[in-house]
Amino acid sequence: MAALPYMQLYIADYLADTMHLSTEEHGAYLLLMFNYWQTGKPIPKSRLARIARLSNDRWISVESSLAEFFTDADTEWVHERIERDLKAVRASLEQKTAAGKASAAARKAKNSAEMQRKGNERSTPAASPLQRKSNGKPTNKDPDPDIKDPPLSPPKQRRVQKFDPLVIELPEWLSPDLWREWVEFCQQLKKPLATSKEVSVTLKNLDDLRLSGYTPAQVIRESIANEGQGLFEPTGGHYAEQKHATQSHAVRKIRAAREAWERERQGVESVGDHG
Repeated sequence: MAALPYMQLYIADYLADTMHLSTEEHGAYLLLMFNYWQTGKPIPKSRLARIARLSNDRWISVESSLAEFFTDADTEWVHERIERDLKAVRASLEQKTAAGKASAAARKAKNSAEMQRKGNERSTPAASPLQRKSNGKPTNKDPDPDIKDPPLSPPKQRRVQKFDPLVIELPEWLSPDLWREWVEFCQQLKKPLATSKEVSVTLKNLDDLRLSGYTPAQVIRESIANEGQGLFEPTGGHYAEQKHATQSHAVRKIRAAREAWERERQGVESVGDHG
């Protein structure tokens, strides 16, 4: 199979899962993921070190850290999240391909019917001459008044293709599985995302809440649990504490650095006084 055109990398999820990795381990892990996506299949164990651009000695030192992100399938490593993303992208491509073929077949059938209609019109015999009076002048009447022209068929209405919110391109911070949960929940409430405008508003709300310190999973799953008809800021002590921790992380680092500097200064001054 040809390489897929893009790979979705969820930056927030990636950083949350890999904060304990060294720089070397980050590089090796990304190279393994890129190769996995490019080939579309699990990585043989015999090629892990080569794909990661590491010598055998260096690979042995990072292997245990990277193994936690993969499933050991005897002779190869399997990455479950990439497998799910590959399946979703392939399904979307297959759906678009099928829609394109169906559209081409419909155009071909329409053109064929039009050509057949024109051929039938050319082969229709000429109409009978109008009746004439004894003086030879036409009466402008059809000789058979019971024969009437058939009524014209009403024009066929063009079928509008139904909007599908599951085949849109998602931002890198939103996983397809999580988005599917929300779309199916809206359908169950009989409030489906029926237009691209509704999808854009939903994604903007999610992004605003994400920038406020909440993950998309927190927002969507609490909205589903509360059977809400929209996306709202999560409530409750757990989420409030987590948001506070996220927003005050930089402040705590600055305070810790200042306290360390003050302790060091006091130590220096104490040594000088005793001297």
